[in-house]
Amino acid sequence: MSSGNKDLSRLLRLIADISETDQPELIGFVYNSVKSARNEFGKRKKAHVDPSEKLPVLSNDEIMRLEGFENREDLSAHLKDTYQRKADVEAVARALKISINKASNYEETIEKIIDASIGYKLRSRAIRGE
Repeated sequence: MSSGNKDLSRLLRLIADISETDQPELIGFVYNSVKSARNEFGKRKKAHVDPSEKLPVLSNDEIMRLEGFENREDLSAHLKDTYQRKADVEAVARALKISINKASNYEETIEKIIDASIGYKLRSRAIRGE
């Protein structure tokens, strides 16, 4: 018998013993305690997202601003100042329809955003010799 099953078996025996005591206060106390513990355990298992921690949604103005940078360093600095968490830069990448994977770290995701937003412009200038 696994540990969980043993604990459940012991709990059921304890409840049976309590129910035979004919003490309504004790039964009510045990019921409320178990109910409270179940509710508290359920709250811990649910992932709570703080509304202030919501991921950014890019406006058209922000997309235009990202594409308006002239060099990689400036855009990198802007992204790092504005989006300081990995989840934030991943949201920016998704908004720009950039393919990313979970294994990509913060810096790699920044580089993918730079390549997708101004990389084409920089490559074009390099090809033209500007």
